[in-house]
Amino acid sequence: MRVLLALLLALPLLVSAQTSAQTSAQTSAQTPASAPAAKPHAAGAAASAPAVAKRKLTALAVTGEGIQLLTLQADRGNLTHAGSWQLSPGSLFDSELLAAVSDAVKAAAPDREIKTYTTSTRSLFGDPAGLFVDGKLTLPGTLGDALRQGGATHLFLVTRAQQAPALVPALPDKIATPLEGAGFVIDLRPTGQIGIDGNPGLPILAAYLSLRVALVDMKDYRLVKEQSIIVGQRLPVERGVANPFATMSPEARLAALKALVAAELPQAIKALLPK
Repeated sequence: MRVLLALLLALPLLVSAQTSAQTSAQTSAQTPASAPAAKPHAAGAAASAPAVAKRKLTALAVTGEGIQLLTLQADRGNLTHAGSWQLSPGSLFDSELLAAVSDAVKAAAPDREIKTYTTSTRSLFGDPAGLFVDGKLTLPGTLGDALRQGGATHLFLVTRAQQAPALVPALPDKIATPLEGAGFVIDLRPTGQIGIDGNPGLPILAAYLSLRVALVDMKDYRLVKEQSIIVGQRLPVERGVANPFATMSPEARLAALKALVAAELPQAIKALLPK
């Protein structure tokens, strides 16, 4: 269920991307009237220890409304044409990221509770590289205060990251534009490379992620630690299709990106979990 947190200074509303992990229902064991009272192990021993509340975490994803498209064509030589595929709704991919974060926390740390959020206007955050100044997170307006209203001790912040295409072996050579966020490479140049089906001379289509996941202490907004995600995978291409990305349905495109998220993000979250 989506909930809204009102922010000051004309900031966009934070939207709860996922219902927080449900805490286990605490039920008191009813002792039958005829049953004898339990004997303490030692005189003065406490009847029972109170249930320990789950430690609370929060997560925010601000990767944006657009999926990066990098196209290489024969008539452009080795130049890379950078475009984007605009998502609808704009928070669609951020919601997928946050679902993966939540699932990873539940799997790795069942004693934690997490609440996740997207934002309706990612542009207010500016360049993700500038969100941390001297190791401290700077968020617009009173956004930080709004995020910690629920008592969270730490924040997982997922943003785009600029990284070199050469770091991803699955991508073709000579891509001049840095990878940033989630995206696809479409190589339409004549090529002698062997395709995923073992045949030469096909276009290359690959999906990739270039993300930064940071753990922030909500007490003072300081960066505790971070993980970079840089990964890619080539996708099947049919012979005779001029532009394989153009023939993919929106659902197939999103599924290709989700597969990378499922393979990489849980490991990053596990490595970042606070003690």
